[in-house]
Amino acid sequence: MRIFRLSLLLLGAVQVSVSTEISVSLDDRRFFLPSAYLNKLYFISRATFASFGLARATCESARGYVAEIDNLVELIFLENFLTRSDVAKVYVAGTDAAFDGRWVSQRTGATRNVFDWSDGEPNNFNGQEECIELIKSRQSRMNDIVCNNPLERPNVLCEIDLF
Repeated sequence: MRIFRLSLLLLGAVQVSVSTEISVSLDDRRFFLPSAYLNKLYFISRATFASFGLARATCESARGYVAEIDNLVELIFLENFLTRSDVAKVYVAGTDAAFDGRWVSQRTGATRNVFDWSDGEPNNFNGQEECIELIKSRQSRMNDIVCNNPLERPNVLCEIDLF
């Protein structure tokens, strides 16, 4: 339970207490132990996925979405989270399917502006790599990946807004 307290000074002291309870239930058979950062909860699937669509559905089934990296501090947190995990690579939000080199969120369509690409990436190999993964062996940096490829099979990094 998180308790937020706000103190106001108006011709004397007035104290207002607001209590909110945040409850998130994750099936530990489907997800590794989560980690919280600011107002977000992040968790990685135990399963690997042959397509971004299946990965996305897994996050949504837990009332979340594929992690969207909004700023440099969040990126560093997520790179460290992956580095400490037991998985090799994870899908994160971002696609340039509509226009090569213009990365947007699959969920909202908002432009993605924060990147930490591995050397030589994004390379759009064979003109088919339109999704993003973080790869642990590359210091958890980004790689563009085919969105539907049964040979790759990354896990997925999910995100839930806590408040």
